Amino acid sequence: MSRLEGQLVADEQVSILKMRFARLDDRTRLIIREIADEAHGDISMTPPTERRVGIARILLEVAENDATIDKDLVRSICELRTGKKYQNAGLALSDLSWIDAERVWSTFQDIYADRVELEYIPVSNHYNIKEHHHVR
Repeated sequence: MSRLEGQLVADEQVSILKMRFARLDDRTRLIIREIADEAHGDISMTPPTERRVGIARILLEVAENDATIDKDLVRSICELRTGKKYQNAGLALSDLSWIDAERVWSTFQDIYADRVELEYIPVSNHYNIKEHHHVR
């Protein structure tokens, strides 16, 4: 595979992700379809490369933790990772390499595990991340 896509992912892992997607409610699946439309079909798990599976993991991480998907949040976190500006979440996700997808997913894990603080900036409709400072 290419440097952008990474390697193919095992069928067992893809099956697990598909089962998790099947458990999402209809509203959340509709948002995921909207994001895929924004990406002009550039995000799917076919073929199941590390990049494509990484994008699926990002969407599942947000959906399972927030019970929906905030497209502005997804777009903002992708922008923080790549340093680029995107019009929407679909274009942001479709621009990720497999390494970027892994790091964006890891960022969402940090957010939901309260290892970092998520800050919303209403003026720009963007999010920012602040590291927690631990005092000894």
